[in-house]
Amino acid sequence: RIVGEPYDDLVDEFIDAVKRRFGERCVVQFEDFSNTNGKRLLERYATQAAVFNDDIHGVAATTLAGIIAAAPKTKKSVDQHTYLIAGAGETGHGIGEMIAEYIARETRSTIPEARRKIWMVDTGGLVTRLRAEKEDTLALHKLPYAHDGAPECFTVLEAVRAVKPTALIGVRRHKHSLRKGALAGPEGGELAGYREDSAE
Repeated sequence: RIVGEPYDDLVDEFIDAVKRRFGERCVVQFEDFSNTNGKRLLERYATQAAVFNDDIHGVAATTLAGIIAAAPKTKKSVDQHTYLIAGAGETGHGIGEMIAEYIARETRSTIPEARRKIWMVDTGGLVTRLRAEKEDTLALHKLPYAHDGAPECFTVLEAVRAVKPTALIGVRRHKHSLRKGALAGPEGGELAGYREDSAE
């Protein structure tokens, strides 16, 4: 498989060919692109073509729609929640960005202000400013979500206890995913104050 400049040249050629054949308004869906390329290519073509990545935009739109639709049950608008996203890769980041943009638009605040309501957990634990200062390898897209005000947390359960989210979103399959038992305490019981609820 080609990589580097030949890879980018091939994608450039494809985008140009699609626009010539189907027009400037043709939507190009980047399906299952790697973490290395997905967001990078979206940014590369953002001003040149109508590009879309389901793993980033589609999941984020569905998540935001669910939060909006749940408002009658939660009695909270989108901007009234505190969010914890378990998974800080491109999908989790896409969800965070779409929620932040929605909050900023609805409340006439800035996106950086809206991001303060959103926390993320990655494979190293809760993303915080302290971690960002200590870890040179923390990905750049996580930095806007590296907040002050929480202790070091290494698991979803610790992050939930620290952040006290009203909306918990899981998007990855790693040790900090929301698989069964992620919110269990040392004795295996559920975290007090949190429970699964039907969407009736």
